[in-house]
Amino acid sequence: MKKKLIYLAGPIQDAKNAGRDWRDQADKALRNAGYSVYNPSTDEQKLLRPYGLTTAEELHLLKNPETLRRYNEIGNDISEYDLERLKESSAILAVVGTTISGGTAAEVTIMRRIFNKPVLIVITPEEIKN
Repeated sequence: MKKKLIYLAGPIQDAKNAGRDWRDQADKALRNAGYSVYNPSTDEQKLLRPYGLTTAEELHLLKNPETLRRYNEIGNDISEYDLERLKESSAILAVVGTTISGGTAAEVTIMRRIFNKPVLIVITPEEIKN
């Protein structure tokens, strides 16, 4: 029997350590419980490398008037990739702080409203840098 795939969603650009800490903990716990896990942190370099970037922090630096078009193009490509992972997933675990990112809100909405799959949202203020 194929293991159920859980998609880990949550802020990256406005989270401590780009959200890697909680994702790594959740990844380990879910795998130990018998699930497969899609952890965006593990795909970060693979997704950014074609654009000459290596971290989400570098991508965030492109969010200014001079490079906004490039930022949006990269973001759209990543969103398409994420959408495919959502389609493959059985459920989504979203960990957010006192605010929710646009990407996380979209992932949760798509998973619930379009794919009609389970959504678990955990709110933890510690995930936000500021």
